[in-house]
Amino acid sequence: MRFNNYLKEEYSTIMGKMPIFINPTTTEIGKLGKHSIRFIADHRTEELFIWDGDMQIHIDVLNYLIDKDKLEPVSAVYIYKSSDLLTGVAYNKAGKLDFSTSDQIFGDLRCRDCRVYEYIKNMMENDWSWLKPYFTSMSFINDIKKKLK
Repeated sequence: MRFNNYLKEEYSTIMGKMPIFINPTTTEIGKLGKHSIRFIADHRTEELFIWDGDMQIHIDVLNYLIDKDKLEPVSAVYIYKSSDLLTGVAYNKAGKLDFSTSDQIFGDLRCRDCRVYEYIKNMMENDWSWLKPYFTSMSFINDIKKKLK
């Protein structure tokens, strides 16, 4: 479902013409081309939001989705303290997302004494298998779990 069709009345004035796809089809992933695709995965609702990674950063889209009641409120400062939100960057590979990186996770994995590290551990206890239809591989989740040990 195209998000801008869902919220026609304000979508273009807040986010411009940039589409945000929810639980995208391979065609919708393909529309974002070969450049970076940013994503937010919400474990609570099992919704995956993707958009052109060159157009907006995560925090701007997060705030927009919160304003539209598509996500539960999370403080911008504490976006990474939600164990139910997985954010990252991927690339289009034949209509699927090929995971590239996640500043949310990889930046904080180096700091085992940081409180955010505990949120990542909790995040990795969630079952993210519902993302399988969208990604070329889920090995990045296993890689993160290994780094937590």
